[in-house]
Amino acid sequence: MKETADVSQTVGSRGNGPVEVALTIDDASGAVAKARRFVAQHFARHGLMEAADDAQLVAGELVTNAILHARPPAELVLRLSPPRARMEVRDSSPVPPVRPRPSTDGMTGRGLFFVETLTHAWGVTPLDSGKVVWAEFVLGSDADAAERDASGHRGTWKTDGQEPGAAPTEN
Repeated sequence: MKETADVSQTVGSRGNGPVEVALTIDDASGAVAKARRFVAQHFARHGLMEAADDAQLVAGELVTNAILHARPPAELVLRLSPPRARMEVRDSSPVPPVRPRPSTDGMTGRGLFFVETLTHAWGVTPLDSGKVVWAEFVLGSDADAAERDASGHRGTWKTDGQEPGAAPTEN
């Protein structure tokens, strides 16, 4: 079943099955706030409130990166299947995100650390027309059973086709 709302589209089951919703980001004006509201609305609607705050922060970071490093349009896609949720931000740049070296005087570059810490897993999937940066959330008892990396973080850096930890870093 399809449902069109403002700037989002719902595709998939409205019952107990998985739901996919998408938000097209045509320009930078208010895009991060729209993305956060979109995530909050759909996480609440589908009983994923436990992860809603973290998901809003992650959406803001991923959408900000898409706006800063690629040309519009971008697309925020949520695949909701409680107790799990997957967030994807598709953009036109083929360049994967770069994890900057830690710095005490840098004004930017901490967003990917938030994404890594607040998600169960995240990574990058290259596309012919750009890339998808994705993040996954696991709630409740499924989250307790989720693997943690050696540092205790819930997230791992994974670029499809590469081993975790093989992601590029800033020189």
